[in-house]
Amino acid sequence: MSSCESFLEEKPEANLTTPQNLMDLRSLLDDESIINRSFPGLMEMGTDDYYLDYTDWASRPAYEKSIYCWQPVAMTTTDNVSTFWTNPYRVISTANIVLESLERLGLSATEEGQKLAGEAYFIRGYMHFSLAQIYAMDEDTDSGPMGIPIRRSSDIDIKTVRSSVAETYNTILEDLETATRLLPESTDYLTRADRTAAFAALSRIYLFRGDYDSALRYAEKVLEKRNILLDYNSIDVNSKNPFPVKSNPEILYFGISSSASSLLAVTRSNVDSLLYRSFENDDLRKQAFFTKKREKVFTFKGFYSGAEVSFFYGLALDEVYLNKAECLVRLQKVNEGLSVLNKLLENRYKQGSFVHYTDLGYLDALKIILTERRKEMCRRGVRWSDLRRLNADFEFRKKLKRSIVQANGSAEEFVLDPDSKSSVFFIPDEVISRTGIVQNPQ
Repeated sequence: MSSCESFLEEKPEANLTTPQNLMDLRSLLDDESIINRSFPGLMEMGTDDYYLDYTDWASRPAYEKSIYCWQPVAMTTTDNVSTFWTNPYRVISTANIVLESLERLGLSATEEGQKLAGEAYFIRGYMHFSLAQIYAMDEDTDSGPMGIPIRRSSDIDIKTVRSSVAETYNTILEDLETATRLLPESTDYLTRADRTAAFAALSRIYLFRGDYDSALRYAEKVLEKRNILLDYNSIDVNSKNPFPVKSNPEILYFGISSSASSLLAVTRSNVDSLLYRSFENDDLRKQAFFTKKREKVFTFKGFYSGAEVSFFYGLALDEVYLNKAECLVRLQKVNEGLSVLNKLLENRYKQGSFVHYTDLGYLDALKIILTERRKEMCRRGVRWSDLRRLNADFEFRKKLKRSIVQANGSAEEFVLDPDSKSSVFFIPDEVISRTGIVQNPQ
């Protein structure tokens, strides 16, 4: 485990296959090396927030090079399959073991048992959702159900099948709704979910599904309990790691990617130049998020995970503010939405320098909120999902382009059209051959 934040190491760990009591179950859910550190980094690897120099791209394995060019191939190496498929499903299996053990041991009705069940439902729902963002199609096709395999049992002998897209999301929402009824109001550890974290997850999912009323309702539930933002004037934005996890009031649930050492490693990935230039000089995020690599080239450093080894894929209040702002505008409450956005940005600019957004029309307000969302949520595991959902909106759909320029000056351009099937990744060949489920289309 990382030593960057000792508070993440204070809980006991266990490798238990047959839990016998509540302590065993607690140890399973507290194994943060599995539960909190297995989010698939594919959620950021296809986005438009970064680019690679030719030498860095050429040095990467074929699978990573294909992802960068939006020409997906099925992963075949054991490391990739483990990182992007097996490990996330291992988290889901752990949650299932806890739920089944609570029933087997007759502990489901106890106070601690209900808390553990709430955490397990949250973990299962949130990880299924993370997998759906990279493997589930937007809708079912003539080829059959194109959601993801939903695992609600730890029994490995149960046949793996792809659920429909509707069933995938219905199950995810059901798990998280159940979690809200069982989880405690607060928790001593950011690596454990509480009710507020579940509300935040539901707000994100409903926003991605275009249900703005529900996304707004859950965002407001979060902000009723937690609403203190981190004032960037209070931190050293020039520090190598400006965001200490333990003292960041915005973090609701700690989760990180398992693959920052790949395409997105800070030593090789460069911040998209248009994204970098979108930050004004008085915007403290410009210094807190980025550091100069060479002339006019910058790399990312603004890790809410507290260190540069992994990206933050958990849940935090800044996203909830952005969810609320967007939902209000989409529901024709433009001034209210801008007021929410202004509160967030007051805590991001140099003291007294931010000029509030006021008196804007619907479309202009929405453009600003979506621009600020991209800036605020850089390398936080939501850009890919945002691109996918916005591709259904004529005003905001985007054609992505990458150019690979060799040393001799020759360039090859790759394009990802808004309607491309490449917005989902191939399921590992090993899984397809073992289970017979349908592969995602080319």
